[in-house]
Amino acid sequence: MKYRPDLDVVVDRYQQLYQAKEPGSILVHVFVPPAGSVPYDLRDYQFPDLAENARYLQAYINNRICFLKGRLGVLDDYVPDIYIHHGIAAQSAYIAGRPIMGEDTSWSEPVIRDWKDIESLSVSSENPWFRLLRHTAEVFAEDLGGQVGLPTFYHYSPLDMANALRGNQLFFDFSDAPEQVERLLDFCTHAVIWLEDQLWPICGDLLGGAPLWGSWVPGHALMMSEDIADLCRAEYYPNWAAPWTQQVIDHFDGALIHNHSKGLHLQKQIGSLQNLRILQVSEDPNQPRPFDHLEGLLREAGDAALQIYCRPEEVGRAVAISQSVPGKLILQTSAPDVTTANDIVHYVREHSRIKAD
Repeated sequence: MKYRPDLDVVVDRYQQLYQAKEPGSILVHVFVPPAGSVPYDLRDYQFPDLAENARYLQAYINNRICFLKGRLGVLDDYVPDIYIHHGIAAQSAYIAGRPIMGEDTSWSEPVIRDWKDIESLSVSSENPWFRLLRHTAEVFAEDLGGQVGLPTFYHYSPLDMANALRGNQLFFDFSDAPEQVERLLDFCTHAVIWLEDQLWPICGDLLGGAPLWGSWVPGHALMMSEDIADLCRAEYYPNWAAPWTQQVIDHFDGALIHNHSKGLHLQKQIGSLQNLRILQVSEDPNQPRPFDHLEGLLREAGDAALQIYCRPEEVGRAVAISQSVPGKLILQTSAPDVTTANDIVHYVREHSRIKAD
């Protein structure tokens, strides 16, 4: 692979990680400044027109290459990749809706105003936003295949999808219209599986696995977000999220679940999902930091690897905590340059049970 010539060695370390049972099983991603940038603004393109998408992808790919070039020589466990990015609204627009574009993200408005509207929902290869997603994957495969990992898509979980289609009325519907919510979640489960099955043949596997959130996951695994569950009490998760999220995971070989520190109360529940490979927890403003709860999160992740960010000066403490608690840790941090990044990598490798090569 152009942007990671020793990828086979990196994948071997991930295979060790997933088999590990002892404390101190740590991998590390270290981010460094990119080698320049190519600015883009999603509002400047007339999506979902495919010619406009091609024009956007020129800038997006070139900007990503700046990121990839900047980290050449960093000998960590990061798997270089490029992912489909048209803002969060694209996660549901391939079913219904018209995204509202911002500079670097997008939003959607609910399309289920009345429960009769659910009858109009469908998945179709003729949907213009699905065609845009497929076109993007094809361009990535043609331009960067063999150079970087190609994740299929960063999917909504079924509950996240249901919220996008129904809006925040969904939270009342748990009590007021539970049968309709279940029906909607069944459809969303089908939709997530359908899209993944459409894109996987284009992106393909990477040395027998999938590149997800900078990590490598064995087999045909996918990434889903559980952001909406984070807004609910813990007792809602087994009733309104886990059964449908588990159905998606069971259709494939495993999953990376992304969620936020707003949902620290949910991590044990998410960590209990069968065949969950990575539990990724992002920091939120004005919320407790995942790093400050590292010991508990390592326990709550269960058999999955926990993936969180820490500041460079916190790496030593993170390593010490990991050495004292059963669990697998994928630690993400940052450095000002490649040399400093590799110093961090060397420190982690010295103290990790995962062999360097």
